[in-house]
Order: sequence, then C-alpha cells, then structure tokens
Amino acid sequence: GGGGGGGGGGGGGGGGSVVAAVQGLWAEGGAGAFAQGGLETLLGYLVAGSLSFGCTELFFRLLKSAAGPANALLLSEPLLIVASAAAVTVCTLAVCPFEAVRIRSVSSRQSTSEAISALLAEGGVSSFFDGLGPILLKEVPFFVVKFVTFDGLTQRLYASWPEATHALLVPLVGGAVAGIAGALASQPADTLLTMTSIGGAGKGADKGGDKGGAPLAAALARLAGPPPL
Repeated sequence: GGGGGGGGGGGGGGGGSVVAAVQGLWAEGGAGAFAQGGLETLLGYLVAGSLSFGCTELFFRLLKSAAGPANALLLSEPLLIVASAAAVTVCTLAVCPFEAVRIRSVSSRQSTSEAISALLAEGGVSSFFDGLGPILLKEVPFFVVKFVTFDGLTQRLYASWPEATHALLVPLVGGAVAGIAGALASQPADTLLTMTSIGGAGKGADKGGDKGGAPLAAALARLAGPPPL
C-alpha cells in the first residue's frame, strides 16, 4: 500500500505545481523527506562517475588499436560513438541496483535496508535490474550525444581559435552545449523512465513487483494513446 500511495502522491504533485509538491513533501516528513534516497543517489553516481570517462577512454583506445592507425583517424567519430555506448552500458549496469533501491525507498518511505529486503523478497537479485531497459533508453542517447558533441565542438573551436589551447572557455562552452544536446536527445526516454519508475514502484509495493517490461509497455501505451480529457 505504501508504494502505491507514494507513486500516487508523486503523480499528484507532478500534476499540480512544484510548490505544491514541496509543500506535500514537507508536510509528510519535514526537511528529511527531501533527503530520502539520497544515499543511493550518492553511491550510484559515485560509481557511475568513476566508470564513465575511464571506460569511454579505455574502449576508445581499444577500438582505435583494433581499427589500425589509418582507420582510427578516418573513423574517429563512429569509434567514439561505439566506445561511449559501451561505456554507458557498463555504467548503467552498475547504477541500476542503486536506482532500484532509491525508487523503492522514496516511493514507499522505506529505509535503505528495508528497500533492499523488499526487493530481494519480491524477485531476488533480478529485481535490482528491472529498470535496466528504461534507464538504458535514457542514458545511452544522453552520454553518446554528450561525448560526441563535446569532442566535435571542442576540436572545431580549437582549430578556429588556436591561441585558446590553454583557456578554460573552450571546454566550458563545449561542456555546456554538449549537456544541452544530451538532455534534448534523452528527454523522450527520460519521460518514459519517469512513468515506468512511478508505475513499477507502485505495483512492486502492492503486487510483489512487476518486471521492467510490463511497466515499460504500459508507459508506451499511455504515451501513444489519446491525451486525457
């Protein structure tokens, strides 16, 4: 019942306003309510941040080495795309359990240990990876577009502005534009992820946990259907 209430509460807050959502959270748990799931977020993205750039660089070097010097120069951008996609897949596999615990903790107002126990009771270890599909749909476009945009844009900026080699402006501009491009590319999947997270969390708490495919299909059907009157 707690997960369904949490999911419904999140939906109601989203349908109203940010102020109403803040007031609702404050009424439920005070300042502590805003930190719910914070540990899982911190640990998950600590792992992701540690793996992200390192894996991309590692896979990029391996692909360039396998392609050979001539092909590596000619196919630099496609190789970077493949390396980024492979790296973000590794990162997503690492982050997914943390996200599953965070979503259950927030939606059901459970502690971290209670959320882990509930997920294990519902479906074992596989419950921690139920959201893998939707998260991959969001993260792969975001990271690939971000890396490719940053790499291409900074190279062009340095080529047209050689004296700025040691300036911070080029990577700052490149990072800002890359972040915007990645956000735009991942926005449709981000909407899907939100819908499946809310639906999955509510159903998981009440019915023992639907698998990730069912909430994903339901979210796609809701998005494809006519708008509510």
